[in-house]
Amino acid sequence: MAAALALWIGLSAWASWRLERARARLVAVVGRVEPAGQRPEAASAAEQDAILWLFEGTAAVAVDDEESEHLREIIRRGPDSWSPEEREMVATLARREAEALALLERAGALHGGSTSAAIDDQRLLEDGAQLLRGTMLLLARAGLALDDGPSDAGRTLSALAGIARTLQAGSGPPRQLFGTTVEGFYLRGVQWMVEDPAVPAAVLADLLDDLSTTPSAERIRAMVAPLETVGDATEPETSWWQRLERASTLTTLRQMVEASGEPGALLAMAGPGGGSDAPGDDALAELAMPNLIDAALRMQAVEASRQLARVVLGLRIQAAADGVPQLWLPWIGRRLEGATPDPLAGGRPLVTAEDTTILISNPTAAGAWETRWGSLPGERTPPPYVWRLLPEILLRLERDRDGARSPVP
Repeated sequence: MAAALALWIGLSAWASWRLERARARLVAVVGRVEPAGQRPEAASAAEQDAILWLFEGTAAVAVDDEESEHLREIIRRGPDSWSPEEREMVATLARREAEALALLERAGALHGGSTSAAIDDQRLLEDGAQLLRGTMLLLARAGLALDDGPSDAGRTLSALAGIARTLQAGSGPPRQLFGTTVEGFYLRGVQWMVEDPAVPAAVLADLLDDLSTTPSAERIRAMVAPLETVGDATEPETSWWQRLERASTLTTLRQMVEASGEPGALLAMAGPGGGSDAPGDDALAELAMPNLIDAALRMQAVEASRQLARVVLGLRIQAAADGVPQLWLPWIGRRLEGATPDPLAGGRPLVTAEDTTILISNPTAAGAWETRWGSLPGERTPPPYVWRLLPEILLRLERDRDGARSPVP
C-alpha cells in the first residue's frame, strides 16, 4: 500500500509539473488568458493559432503508458459496453486532465493552420504520443457525455474533428499521419452517436458538417510534397548512387500519387502481404518508402469509413425530415444507388438486415484492412466499416409474391 501511495504521489507531482510547464509556455506566447467574457475583443494572432493551442494542450497531457493502453481498449467498443469500472476510469482521467483537455478543445474550435514558425514537424514527432493520448481521452469523454445528453458529446467530437483538420491542413508525413489517426478517432465517435437513437437530427447534422470533404488522394499529395524537394540530385558532391536512389524515390512517389486517384490501384501497387504497424505511442516509424505507401493506404482506409459515415448520417437526417417511420431496406437501397467506390479497395456501401438491425457496411474495405493489417501484433482497431441503424426499430419482413423479402410498415 505504501509503495502504491508513493507511486501515486509521484505521478501526481509529475502531472502537475507538466501542466504548470504548459501554462507557463502558453502565457509566455499569448499572455495570460482571461476567462471567457473578460478577454479583449481583439485577440492576438498567437491566440488564434490552432497549432499553438494544440501543442500547449499536448504538453499538459499526463496520461501514462498503462492508462493509455486502457484507453485504447475502451475506445475499441461503444460506451454502452463499458463496465462501471471503465466509466469511472474515464471520468477520473477527464477530471485530472481537465485543463489539458480544455486547451485541446480550444485548438479544435479554431481548426486553422499555424502562424507560428517555431512549431515544426520535429516537435510533432516528439510530442505525438501525448497528442494521441489526449485525443483518445477526448473521444472517451465524449462517449461518457452521451449519458448526460448528445449535445455535450457532439461538441467534444467537433473539437476532435477540428484537431484533425488543423493537422491535415499542413504538408509532410507527420501532420498527415497524425491527422489521419485523429480523424479515425472522430469517426469512431460519430459511429457511437449514429447508433444511439436518442441523438436528434440537429446534432447529427453538426457531425455531418464536421466530416472532412478532402479526398485521400489530396492528402497523399500533401504528405509527399515536401519529400520531392529534399536534397538536389544535381549537386556536384552528390554521388552517383545517391542520385540514382533519389531518382528511384521520386519515381515511386509520383507513381504512388498517381495510383491514389484510382480506387484499389494503390493497394495493388503495395502488393500482397501485411503492412507496417500503425502510428501509436511510439511517434512514427521510419519514413521509408514502404511505410509511406502503407501510410497512404491508411488514409484511404479512413476515407472509406468516412464515406460510410456520410451515407449513414445522411440517411438518419433525411429519414427524420421525410417522416419515414422505419428505415426500410428498399428506401435505403435507392439512396445508395450510384455511391462512389471507396479509394482503398473499390467497394461500395451495402445494406443488409440482421434480426432487428439494419446494417450499412463496406465488406470490401473491411476485408482489405483485415488482410493487410489484421494480423499485426498490437494492431489498432480499424475505422468503423459496419454501421447499425436504429436497432430498436423492429423491421418486420414478409415475402412478397415474387419470393423476395420486403418490409411492411
